[in-house]
Amino acid sequence: MRSNLNMESSRWVRANRRLKALNTLSLTLITQSCETYLIQNTRPELITNTFRELFETPVETVQDVHRQLKRMRRVIVWTGERETPVTLYSWVGAATRYLLLKRGVISNTKISATEEEILQGEPVVKVESAERHHAMVNFWRTTLSCILGTLFWLWTGWTSGNGAMVMIAVVTSLAMRLPNPAHGLH
Repeated sequence: MRSNLNMESSRWVRANRRLKALNTLSLTLITQSCETYLIQNTRPELITNTFRELFETPVETVQDVHRQLKRMRRVIVWTGERETPVTLYSWVGAATRYLLLKRGVISNTKISATEEEILQGEPVVKVESAERHHAMVNFWRTTLSCILGTLFWLWTGWTSGNGAMVMIAVVTSLAMRLPNPAHGLH
């Protein structure tokens, strides 16, 4: 979506910056929500009844979200930082930043000083494959076996070498789909 916006018009560069930060904030909100949920279930004494009541209140519109966040900020100020779990405290801050940037994406106005501070402070999450190392190892295994098969075929003049090469390529590519093929053979 961001690349389409950039191609459409240069005025969408601001929205692109905001959308990148919104992606990072979304991941932060999900992580903090899960951690708060786990804390609530494993150590219930850390979450006060006031926060439990706030969690149970349903929200259906954006205005409800704004009201609920405002209440949560007031409760945090009232109870103090020490009485509030860090995950909840940081979630409220991230949600506030998220709503501010969301408003900027919708209006696509000039980036304010507050938004610029948020954009500078939010690291952009770069998604990397968890299988990168295994993929690199598997690439070299497949390449090496194909090169050795080709050299054997050319050196011996074997008439069925091309069929053997196809089998080597298919077997190695199928076997190398596993994260660690050597581990799967045992």
